[in-house]
Amino acid sequence: MITGMDNIGGATAADMAALPADAMSEATAADLVAMPPHAMAGFDAPMMEAMPPEAMSGFDAPMMEAMPPEAMAGAYGDMMAAMPPEAIAGMDMSMLGQIPPEAVAEVDWANVPPDAMDAGIAAFQDAIANGSSPAEAFEIAGGAADPYMPADMGSMTADMMEAMPPEAMGSMTADMMEAMPPEAMGGMDAPMMEAMPPEAMAGMGPMHMEMCPPEACAGMDAPMMEAMPPVAMGGFDAGMMEAMPPEAMAGFDALMMSHMPPEAMGGFDAGMMEAMPPEAMAGMGPMHMEMCPPEACAGMDAPMMEAMPPCACDGMGPMHMEAMPPEAMGGFDASMMSHMSPEAMGGMGPMHMEAMPPDAMAGMPPGYEAIDPMTGNAPLPPDDGGAWGDGADTGGGLDGLAPVGDMAAPMDPLGDAMAGPADPMAGADPMGGAPAFDGAMAAMDGAAAANMAEGMEAANVAAEADAAAASDAPPDDAPADDVV
Repeated sequence: MITGMDNIGGATAADMAALPADAMSEATAADLVAMPPHAMAGFDAPMMEAMPPEAMSGFDAPMMEAMPPEAMAGAYGDMMAAMPPEAIAGMDMSMLGQIPPEAVAEVDWANVPPDAMDAGIAAFQDAIANGSSPAEAFEIAGGAADPYMPADMGSMTADMMEAMPPEAMGSMTADMMEAMPPEAMGGMDAPMMEAMPPEAMAGMGPMHMEMCPPEACAGMDAPMMEAMPPVAMGGFDAGMMEAMPPEAMAGFDALMMSHMPPEAMGGFDAGMMEAMPPEAMAGMGPMHMEMCPPEACAGMDAPMMEAMPPCACDGMGPMHMEAMPPEAMGGFDASMMSHMSPEAMGGMGPMHMEAMPPDAMAGMPPGYEAIDPMTGNAPLPPDDGGAWGDGADTGGGLDGLAPVGDMAAPMDPLGDAMAGPADPMAGADPMGGAPAFDGAMAAMDGAAAANMAEGMEAANVAAEADAAAASDAPPDDAPADDVV
């Protein structure tokens, strides 16, 4: 008699679930025969454990099919011996895997290869049909499966892995993964990867990852990435990174980044970059940055940039900077700016400059301006000649000359010629004469579309030419030698 159950024939799963476990301690085979199969859905392991072995003879296949697999964890040897063969036919491998080792011979069901499983099930069913007890049938099944079982994980192959149901990976351990030949990873797929416990990833090595099909990485998550040894990242490539869900990047760290081949960065996108912890950027090098798709930089922020080693900026190009959100510039410092190439800086816009910390400007090369007035971008390229007023040019051009102040009054050529040489300290034109200045200005106007360095060079050449011509030729109104 099931304690507390007055109408066993009308019992429901909810009725069974509401009973205390010890209510089954006086159950009989007749009680179970009268119970509707669907009521077994309310059964659990403690109820099974409390039930007398002889009550098991009231079970049938539909009842076993309706019972939760985990309820079988309460079974024991005498119960299995008392169970009718027809009831065992309603059990599946998920239920058999829950039976305690002391009830039947210990079998690691989750790691039984498919061929071994097929042979074992067929032998088990034949043994039951021939009158063997369940315990004897399990032993017979184990013997039939043995030839198909690998001696250990070291004998696993890609074909065996491919044939394994995804749920079998649920019992994988780090030791098993470490013992498995890397080439067996060729049989992995995304559902298998997804079913594997995160801690099993601790047994992965670079060769395992190298042999793993890229599409299998779609089953990875953050805890798996976190458990994986950094050296295993050495086996990654761009295809594997591209297949990985962005949220898996939350398990990334600096050591993993430093072990990852730069070419694997080709699989990054903005979502992956955005999901990655900022401190992981500390493992980046210039080659990682160079191989990173520019669009992935859209996922960067200031803390990520702050964590990135300055030398990684050596790998930046203008497209990286164009794609980077302006607010990410808040993580830049002077050292990072000093590592960035002029070409990369050409990808910066006014908003980037506005968001950059003032002290980062100290890393800008001499001669750079914040904003190019002709393009609106930042910054200008450095001058390759000297600056005005530095005394670098002594050839009569514009370089090396002080800025021109108020122009002197127009000269009287005749009067000046008769008055003798002009006093160089008395306000003479420092440009060497108006023709030189006019020529320089005209050249600079003509080079307006060029950068500052080219404009300066053109102006210098024109000034030198005009100054030379002015010194060699007499003025138009100079007195001739043959005046009488």
